[in-house]
Amino acid sequence: MTARLSLTPFQFEEVLARVKTHLIMRLQKLQVKINVLQQEIRQRQQVEAELRQANERLQRFSRYVK
Repeated sequence: MTARLSLTPFQFEEVLARVKTHLIMRLQKLQVKINVLQQEIRQRQQVEAELRQANERLQRFSRYVK
């Protein structure tokens, strides 16, 4: 059995405002986390590209050494 809250219009508006504020703050925190993760992805992609290039140079060099 679920309890039903009985709110006056004023209480309802206050609750609604608090929920909205909470959701906005949560969304802002999530956006910060998303930005950090996107930056980490870009950095890892750059490192991966540099590693591929270094590996290709090493393979070319090893052909000449044999």
